[in-house]
Amino acid sequence: MSKPDINLLSFNGPDDNGRDVDMRDTVLEGAGYSDTIKCSTRLTGFTGKFGEVRSGAEDALDINNRCTGIDITASVFVLRGTMGITAKGGSHDIRISGMIEGCGKECDVDLGNHSDQSRIKTSGVHLNLRRADGAPVRVRVLNSDVPTFEPGSGPYVYVFPSPKLGILHKLIVWVFVTYHRIF
Repeated sequence: MSKPDINLLSFNGPDDNGRDVDMRDTVLEGAGYSDTIKCSTRLTGFTGKFGEVRSGAEDALDINNRCTGIDITASVFVLRGTMGITAKGGSHDIRISGMIEGCGKECDVDLGNHSDQSRIKTSGVHLNLRRADGAPVRVRVLNSDVPTFEPGSGPYVYVFPSPKLGILHKLIVWVFVTYHRIF
């Protein structure tokens, strides 16, 4: 049995729907938490502007469970957890912007990973990220459409399984999704 996530900041629908949060002057320290910022439970129409966001054990930002119309900007995401930035669980119309320092252990941005809340495909993700050191932002695409990379951002590189694998990527994702349906 897995233990529940404990997050520094959580924004959930319907209570936080339509909110504009401005915390650009705040350093959010995620050490001791699963995620620093968690958006979940069908959150819609949410805009968040943050200063420095230091990741927890998993993510600096985790968007999950059918969130729609989410626009998150951080002056810097400091990655040191498993993934760094995650969007999954049927979330749609997502925009994530900011500078990245450090690296997620598996990847910097993880799209469509397994969600206990929703198996719906993630779609409409727009990334406007760049790394402070100029290295590529590492993106993993699982049960998600390929993201849109905004002009002037990046560079980006796909990690396994890369959507550039075509039909092989689709097969790997099918196995991934089927496995999580069974187990």
